[in-house]
Amino acid sequence: MLSARFHLRFFPALLKGRFGGNAAAPKTSFVAAGFLKGVQVLFIAIAAASAGVSLHPGIAGWLMLFLAAACVVYTLVISVREARGTVPTYENFLFPLFFMCLALGLAAGAIAGLREPALVRIIYGCGGMALGYGAGLLTGLHGQRLGFFAVLLYPFALASAAGMMLTVILLLST
Repeated sequence: MLSARFHLRFFPALLKGRFGGNAAAPKTSFVAAGFLKGVQVLFIAIAAASAGVSLHPGIAGWLMLFLAAACVVYTLVISVREARGTVPTYENFLFPLFFMCLALGLAAGAIAGLREPALVRIIYGCGGMALGYGAGLLTGLHGQRLGFFAVLLYPFALASAAGMMLTVILLLST
């Protein structure tokens, strides 16, 4: 993973194969479709219930919040247990988590150079993006150890990456 051949040949080919239209939709071997749908329905039900209860502050709102947090932790523990013993592979690479780390590094670099001239902000952004690239490779590969919980993080990872990219564009344009 630290070789030039990996970064110049293997990983770009992996990206092209995944997004170039040559491959079918990305598949992960650790997703149990029925259980995943059940968990999504549970999360939606708890979110709806806690949103309704939060309009009326009190003990009921706190209980629903605690129940939702307990369900998330339970789902994470079950997911990691099911994924125990699986070896992370690049065939199941988690690209949304990779792109989130890439955008996070770019945003961190742009924010670090916020009070600098525009050219220095761009240099800081490139440095942050390089760090995000390295972190993204590790997250995309070893995030598979989270099991199907990693797939539940996809919408959040993509939304945060889009938000960070918008932030970077606004920061670098000023």
